[in-house]
This record gives sequence, C-alpha cells and structure tokens, in this order.
Amino acid sequence: MTVPVKTVANLAGIVLAAGGSTRLGQPKQLVEMSGRPLVCHALGAAAGSCGAGLVVVTGDAAAEVEAALEGYRVQVVRNADWEQGLAGSIATGTDALAALNFDAVLFMLCDQPYVDQHDIARLAAVWQNAPARPAAAVYEDKIGVPAIFPATYLDRLSTLKGDRGAQALLNEIPGVSRVELASAGFDVDTADDLQKLQGP
Repeated sequence: MTVPVKTVANLAGIVLAAGGSTRLGQPKQLVEMSGRPLVCHALGAAAGSCGAGLVVVTGDAAAEVEAALEGYRVQVVRNADWEQGLAGSIATGTDALAALNFDAVLFMLCDQPYVDQHDIARLAAVWQNAPARPAAAVYEDKIGVPAIFPATYLDRLSTLKGDRGAQALLNEIPGVSRVELASAGFDVDTADDLQKLQGP
C-alpha cells in the first residue's frame, strides 16, 4: 500500500554515510543510480517525512561526499573515527541533533537504494500510531533500518560500541512496531550488488 508522503514536524532524520565500502572497492555513498549518488537518494527518501531536520554523517571520502550534498538542506557532520565502526557514526549523528526540536529520529543507511520516500512515509505513519515505541523495517526475516527511534532511546543508542548498529538494539527491544519493507532487503556491498543495481 502506498502511503502519501507528508512532513512529520517532530521527526528528525540521520543518514549514516561514513563507512569504508571495503568489499565494494569504491565509496558506495557516491555510486550513482539514475544520475544521483546513493547518499542523495537516501536523503531524498528521508526529506519528505523529516520535518524537524536532517543530518548526514560522513567519514570515508568525506570531502567528495560532502561536495555531493551541496545545495541540500541538511546538516553535515564528519565522524573522524569512522573506521572504528557504525556505533561511532550513530553517536556523531545524535550529538548533532542537539539544536533540533524533535520527538523521534529516523536512521537510514546510504546503501539501500530502493528505499524511497513512500517507504519512509509508511514507516513514519506506523510510528505515529505508537509513538513511544520504535518502528523498524522488516525484510528477509530480519529487523533493521530504516528505523525510527523515539528520543527516549537515544541514550541507549549512544552506548553502542564498535560495529554494533541500530539493528543490535532493535533485537533487544520488545514491542518494536514492525513494517514489512522488501525494498530495504537490497544493499550495495559488493561488485555483484553494484552490477545488479546498474544493470548489464
């Protein structure tokens, strides 16, 4: 079911775009689909719903990724310790939210190119029905991002270490609102994934 895209005034968004893309061999943030870098696709998917503001966390190839984001209404923050894992990027992103007025935060990765603004609108609508609980995508029998966490969970997110991301916390929380998002099941990690994305 397609959910209309509408701005949610109390929802902020963080796009995690700091990783090193070791298996791919090139910065996945800058891989293009339909003429736009994947980091911009992720930002576009989030922008329609996140009325409280958007943050992009950069790290590897930071200068090039930040150049791709010029002209977008987004706060860009750099994780200097991006090689230490995903948890540090989550902490960097949540720290950057301090100046925003929000009740919950959407977390997105930059390498799920088929997640679009209607998927995020559906996730946001489910969260709004139970705003005290996280809402997260379910795909291939896994729970993960994109996911929305009420602000009350940010302290727990900030205690994650190393390469433990939001998925690790979602697996520990009872009663997460689950949203089937098949589009989130494809990500760009390897050369084979890139070929599937860009075609023959």
